[in-house]
Amino acid sequence: MNDLLELAVEAHGGLKRWSQFTTVKASLSITGKLWHQCTVDVLGNAPGLNYASDYRSVSGVMVPTKRRVFAYDGEKQKFPERSLVAIDIREIEFS
Repeated sequence: MNDLLELAVEAHGGLKRWSQFTTVKASLSITGKLWHQCTVDVLGNAPGLNYASDYRSVSGVMVPTKRRVFAYDGEKQKFPERSLVAIDIREIEFS
């Protein structure tokens, strides 16, 4: 595992903790023009900036309950008024 991946896994409960789960259930609200494996392609394959926020501990794992994808300019500054995708997780359960 590379250093960045290892850091991210540890920050979200660790591989040992994640390995204890067999299923993940979530109640989601997804809005936007296109959502596919966290890649947004709109207006001629324009990429988007992906923001995760409002983290909550669920069974010892930190989970972001909000995700937003924004269009951005040539300086990679987001256009806050241009949310391309919005994902809100209301409920999540690991078992």
